[in-house]
Amino acid sequence: MLYTTLALLRKSHACKSGLSTLIASLPKTQPEDKRISLVHILKSNGLQHGIWALRATTVDGKRYAQRMAIDFALECLPVFEKAYPEDKRPRTAIEAAGLFLDGKITLKEVEGAANAALNAAYAAGYAANAANAAYAAANAANAANAAYAAANAKIFLKWIRKAKV
Repeated sequence: MLYTTLALLRKSHACKSGLSTLIASLPKTQPEDKRISLVHILKSNGLQHGIWALRATTVDGKRYAQRMAIDFALECLPVFEKAYPEDKRPRTAIEAAGLFLDGKITLKEVEGAANAALNAAYAAGYAANAANAAYAAANAANAANAAYAAANAKIFLKWIRKAKV
């Protein structure tokens, strides 16, 4: 499971309102360096703050955020594929993001796949969820964008619970 602390959140410049909401949900004598699970933040503050807190975890949360972004993109991909069953560009881009994260393809290769996915979004005429899927695939390294595209706390919860830290 992923954790943060009040000290790490302050160091990462957490917003005052989010920090106040979190503090209100904690014991009154919560030490600055005591671990707080991201599950707790998800429950007390909601998805947006839970995802933001990945930048202030006790380990480097960037890789977790990238994996989660790929999962978010995969969640909304069926909407695109239902409308455009022959167009595999978004799926290819999502898969390429995973391969890049695993060190199996180059940055140039993942950028090519991302550009193709973005072109798929343009070709689809920005059908709301279809474009979000393609956009999320093209930006799989950006967890926040993918999270907004998917708007699915269930995946976030799965990731932060299974994180081996």
